[in-house]
Amino acid sequence: MNHFKVTFHSDDLVECGVKSDLWKLVEVTDRNGNAWTTTYRLTEKGTKIVTAISLKESGRGHEILLKGPYRIEVNGITDGSQPGTKQVAFRWDIDWDKAPDDLKACIPRFELSGNEVALFQLDNNNWRFVSYLNPEEIRLRRRRMALPPPFRWSPHLWRISGGRASTQCQDPQAGVDVGRSLLKIGNGASRVRNTTPAPGPRPRAPASEARPDGTKAIAGSRR
Repeated sequence: MNHFKVTFHSDDLVECGVKSDLWKLVEVTDRNGNAWTTTYRLTEKGTKIVTAISLKESGRGHEILLKGPYRIEVNGITDGSQPGTKQVAFRWDIDWDKAPDDLKACIPRFELSGNEVALFQLDNNNWRFVSYLNPEEIRLRRRRMALPPPFRWSPHLWRISGGRASTQCQDPQAGVDVGRSLLKIGNGASRVRNTTPAPGPRPRAPASEARPDGTKAIAGSRR
């Protein structure tokens, strides 16, 4: 489950992949060797760059299942509908510096990114990836729990740096563990954003509270 799918609507990108020898149009035959349709299939070179394709001869809705590597940024972690589960909202991007040149030549960078919500389950003190959640599943889970939306997308996303997951979420230890799990899944860098409020100032002592010398302060007194 460590691959992400992108959908695009440009026939030029399909033709670029053919010229770059990533995939080719082949005939599909029956048992008797009679051709009855055609389809695009990955070449040997293409299988090293992407996982799978679903391309049309022309039109919209071409799909490519990527192979990575990715960069992961966690945007929110909330409790799941079952005990010992977490829902993790994150953004993924292809690691542009490490992506194959032939892939970058055919597919624009802005197409190689997306947002996902993943379900994790605590298993022997380790957070195990279960599945990705589609929007309908998330809506159904919220209805069952009768809770408000668990997260909001931030307009200012922190950029990813290094290969560390910082302890920044409502449950710090869960944030570290889940971030590490996403790091393994995405085969790249991950960061968990901070939603823990900073400690506020200490409250003032009441005016009538006893002083160290045994006297009591009087409201309005400067002594």
